[in-house]
This record gives sequence, C-alpha cells and structure tokens, in this order.
Amino acid sequence: MKLSNNYREILTSEFKYVASKMREDNDAADKSYYYSAAYGMAYRILNLEYSHTLLFIHHILQTSHSAIQMRTTEFNQGQNRHIPLISQMYIQLADELDSLAKTIESSDDDVYPILERIHATGYICTGNGYYLFQKGILEIS
Repeated sequence: MKLSNNYREILTSEFKYVASKMREDNDAADKSYYYSAAYGMAYRILNLEYSHTLLFIHHILQTSHSAIQMRTTEFNQGQNRHIPLISQMYIQLADELDSLAKTIESSDDDVYPILERIHATGYICTGNGYYLFQKGILEIS
C-alpha cells in the first residue's frame, strides 16, 4: 500500500491499540466502541494521504462496524434476540486487526484475505449471516 512511513506507523499503532482494548473489555458495546476507532483512523489518514487500498480498508472496517453496532443496539433493546452477540466475533476482529497491522507494516498490499475475514465476521451479525454461521457455512476461528 502506498503510504508514508509516518502514516503507516500511526495506522498500525491504532489498529494494535484497538485490538488490545477489544480484548481487555468485557462489554459488547464497549468492544464495538473501540472497534469504531479502527475505521476512524483509516478515514483520517485517507484525507491526508490517499490510497485505493486504504479506502478499501476503511470501507470494510466501517461496514463491519455498522453491522455489529446495529446488532448490538437491537440486542440491547430486546429486539431480534434470536441472533445473539457471538463473543468469539470480537476476538476474531481483534486478531484480524493485528494481522492487518502486521501486513501494512511489512508494506504488503495483500490485505484482501484479511479484509474478507473481517467482512465475514461482521456479516455474522445479520440475519442471513447468522443463519450461514449456524449451518457451518460461514465460520470464524
């Protein structure tokens, strides 16, 4: 990914920090809050130093966060209780953020497999995504 060393360091440090905070906290709403910082930092850097890859990273992180946030809000309001909040989802996202940081640090552009897993993890929060998860078609580690 075309990104200066300064912005690369800021971005990867933020992803690592977010991942650590997601692992530390026990509350789903708090984990979602910390996760939002990942796409937020990507957006801030995107405005300072544009990259197609960074735009794609931002889009996937924001989309997955929106799905998780919607599911967390509905769950906390007692709506759609048949789709639970899967605790492993947050561990998976934290692990993927760490992987994304390491890949970006190494100046590797092959972030696509990581972004696929992040997107699929967020998709579990949707009705169809959870259905596929129950069937064993959509898996998270």
